Amino acid sequence: MVTAKKAGLRLLGSLPLEPDIVLEGDNGTVNWMEQKDLPYTVNFTKIIDEVKGEFRP
Repeated sequence: MVTAKKAGLRLLGSLPLEPDIVLEGDNGTVNWMEQKDLPYTVNFTKIIDEVKGEFRP
């Protein structure tokens, strides 16, 4: 497996494995986005902010 560090890239973040979120994905739903205090949602939002920051002038 190639990691961000091995590839010389900055790690934007990581997402915890949440069985309920995996099931939602399998079912085609995204209810986790409405739960702002979930660790998954918090980390996902941080990653989005990092990506957006890469594209700001």
